[in-house]
Amino acid sequence: MNDRKENKLSRFSAQFPILGPVLGLVLVILLFSQTRGFLTPNNVSIILTQTVIVTIAALGMTKIIVSGGIDLSVGAVVAFTSVLGAHAVSEGLPMILVILIALIGGGLFGLINGSIIAGFKMNPFIVTLGMMGVARGASKWLGQNQTVNYDPESSINFLMNNPSQIGSNEIPLWLPPIGVVVALFMAAVISMVMNKTVFGRHIYAIGSNEATARLCGIRTELTKLKVYIFAGVLY
Repeated sequence: MNDRKENKLSRFSAQFPILGPVLGLVLVILLFSQTRGFLTPNNVSIILTQTVIVTIAALGMTKIIVSGGIDLSVGAVVAFTSVLGAHAVSEGLPMILVILIALIGGGLFGLINGSIIAGFKMNPFIVTLGMMGVARGASKWLGQNQTVNYDPESSINFLMNNPSQIGSNEIPLWLPPIGVVVALFMAAVISMVMNKTVFGRHIYAIGSNEATARLCGIRTELTKLKVYIFAGVLY
């Protein structure tokens, strides 16, 4: 009887692998919900906003891990693109140009990582460990080891202050923070790319067995390069 129950439980967990993490999250929420003010709309909005950066970066890291690689420079690249974008805002550039500059900055780091890893067939752990130091140093140099300040009336300041304005006339109570909407949209896009496109199938194949994938005609080096560039853009 115990063996049957264990087999049923293992089959159920195999069919619904996301159930465990979801139940863990629910338990954490229930635990902290005993704290006064935890489940207020303003606090929930702040929590969601704070997780956006990690979520979008994790989407890029997911593609890398599935391909059998690793990227230790993610935090440093996020810091660099943040400083780069803040500098662009302080210079008074249009917001669309600020976004493009930040995306290109992250993509360049991904291009360098991917080129070295795929082109020279070097260990991604070593390459990205070195790139972590480069990106961190570039961030400190660009920011001159200080906080980058900008006009509080700028549009970026308005976006960053969404949680404190929940329920105001400008932002309805039911509207989630903009960053959360972007993160959910990107998660849906990445899921579709990984499961519904040839590129996604190639990533799975390389992560499963790179030698076999190469013998099957997959251009493994080019695919790895694309993966790291795409991850850099997400960072």
